[in-house]
Amino acid sequence: MAVIPAFMNYDTDSVPDAVKRAVEFVTGGDPDGARAALGSIDYSDLISGRRAALKSRRVRLTRQKIWGERPAAKAMTLPRVQKAYSRQPVPISMMLSIFERDHFTCRYSHCRKRTLYVPVLRALSKLLPDALPYQSNWLPIDEHILYWTYGTSLEHRVSFPQGGTSEPENLITACYQCNDIKNMISGTDLGWEVEAERNGDWDGLNSYLCRLQHLGLSGSKNCVTSRRW
Repeated sequence: MAVIPAFMNYDTDSVPDAVKRAVEFVTGGDPDGARAALGSIDYSDLISGRRAALKSRRVRLTRQKIWGERPAAKAMTLPRVQKAYSRQPVPISMMLSIFERDHFTCRYSHCRKRTLYVPVLRALSKLLPDALPYQSNWLPIDEHILYWTYGTSLEHRVSFPQGGTSEPENLITACYQCNDIKNMISGTDLGWEVEAERNGDWDGLNSYLCRLQHLGLSGSKNCVTSRRW
């Protein structure tokens, strides 16, 4: 049985839409409306869902260790290295191109969650720290659960310890929850599959980033387009 790091139907997931309403309210000069939109999210469900996913991961891996259950590996055509190389950071331009290619949507077939671009969440936290707290290490987790569950992240289909590279063919968009749960484990060991690219128009709310940053800079005339986390 695959480890499913979520319990809701992401085709009808309302969380990204609630955050979008919050962004529209705050950029429209209505911070109270933004707080109400963020307050409509059931954060307790996100917390319990993450805990359940982590528990399922432990059970899955323990079962494999004890009983030797391991799914047959599928043939991979991804680039592999023949020896260990030091891990190099992925350029921000490449990261954004992967996110845009995947329409900021988690590519794992069990998930398909519309993710939220982390710089957008950070800008929103800066404007509404009481409604969306932020610390650089995302702790405590419960107070940063939106980051931990919906943040956009870059995932290596084949991890570095398993010989993966940072070539675009080995990179996909994943929600931070899937990325965090998979970590350095093979997706095959978790029963996960990567879905083919789909068409879509979701952009992780990146199109609002410039306006949010403008507000956060107290009316600065210079629009800062973020290329960093």
